[in-house]
Amino acid sequence: MELDVRTILFFFLLINVSIALLLTIYTFSIKRFSWFLIIYIGGKLFIALALLLLGLRGNIPDVVSVSVGNSILIFGVGMELFALQCYDGMLRKNVFNGMISLAIAMCLAFFIWDTSQGYVRIILIAIPLTVFSLIAAISFIFFRSKSKFSKFIGILYLAYGVAHIFRALTAYINPNYTFIESSNWVEISFLITSAVVTFLGAMGFLLLLKEKQEMNILEANDQLNELNITKDKFFSIIAHDLRGPIGALNNMGQLLLDQHGQITNEDREELINAVNESSGIALDLLNNLLYWAQSESGQLKVNITKFRPTDLLSRAALIFREAANLKHIKINVPSRSSEIAYADMEMIDTVVRNLFSNAIKFTPENGEISAGFDMKDDGIQIWVKDSGVGMDKEVLAKLFRLDSDHSTKGTNMESGSGLGLKLCKEFVEKNHGDIWVTSKVGHGSKFCFTLHTTPNFNGHSKKAESEVA
Repeated sequence: MELDVRTILFFFLLINVSIALLLTIYTFSIKRFSWFLIIYIGGKLFIALALLLLGLRGNIPDVVSVSVGNSILIFGVGMELFALQCYDGMLRKNVFNGMISLAIAMCLAFFIWDTSQGYVRIILIAIPLTVFSLIAAISFIFFRSKSKFSKFIGILYLAYGVAHIFRALTAYINPNYTFIESSNWVEISFLITSAVVTFLGAMGFLLLLKEKQEMNILEANDQLNELNITKDKFFSIIAHDLRGPIGALNNMGQLLLDQHGQITNEDREELINAVNESSGIALDLLNNLLYWAQSESGQLKVNITKFRPTDLLSRAALIFREAANLKHIKINVPSRSSEIAYADMEMIDTVVRNLFSNAIKFTPENGEISAGFDMKDDGIQIWVKDSGVGMDKEVLAKLFRLDSDHSTKGTNMESGSGLGLKLCKEFVEKNHGDIWVTSKVGHGSKFCFTLHTTPNFNGHSKKAESEVA
């Protein structure tokens, strides 16, 4: 039996329908409806419909079989190759805009241009499909080299584009070139090549999806291992920092128990002050650790309310007034104002108290601490500034990191774990804000964080980096 063009078109149609059906079953089986996979399936169905219309040429009007059929074919191949390039889930808008513009232009050409001569139609269809194929080929050969299958797919579609060029040149050289009416070897070879590329391209698409899934699993495992290592180090830091004040409490308690009758009132008062300081450090650390544990486990829910930031600043100044007075530090906070913020007030109160505590810790005697806010286009920026010892780049780089064991003694040798600032970062980001610090050694530090001033906010603003002024 002679193999003619209509027979090949029919089998080509079956290949595209089968691929669309298999991918649909695959999509339902994994219960993951990726947008690019749906576009790919849609492209295959468009191609199948176009092949059906082209195969019916002579039995239906040419405007349907030629103009409509080729237009659908252009969009079908464009959808397939666009989805193939977006298999990683990234929407490449420039590629999409370029392909859709070319597709629309060539479809209009089929309806406007005189396509009564076969070679004109062949050249018109070759232009967009060659461009689409070459875009895909270049993308996979040169820009997706990390994938094991990228070069194979790139070469595959390069061959498809070359086949279109060869077919168009053949038609241009021979204006009597026909399609459907005669079974010439060029047309049959072209259609067989297209069918092979279609089948292998679909297999390559599935291999890309499988490879991407495996890479996602490996990346997730790496992130989980890194997170476990980070948390292990974090808990070792906390254990070390808790050991200091609790050990001091134990030693002082033992001293009071063994020598309480021999201790002078002056020494006893000094011991009591030391016990109070150590217990306060341990309590602050445990409270911060409890907040952090609740936050990480999901037990700490964000309760967005409306409040005045100046109220929190004034409250923190009142809480730390006595500690500031012991070092003769002046605290400046703004008077109550009507500006409001939307966030979890308890979380932000914890942030403000931690920033005030750090400011007092690192500000020498007779220093000054100021707190305030600035209104921005996208919200409110709250800040706490001190005239303390400041920080260099190395310290700033470790400041908010969970796996960092950096903890600096205060100007009066006050202890701390560094957990407070990590907790501040966690709480500010849970309220969709940013936190950062500017500092210079010997010239103090300024901690800033942002909050929203409207209740309807989504997403996260761009994170600011800590920097040396």
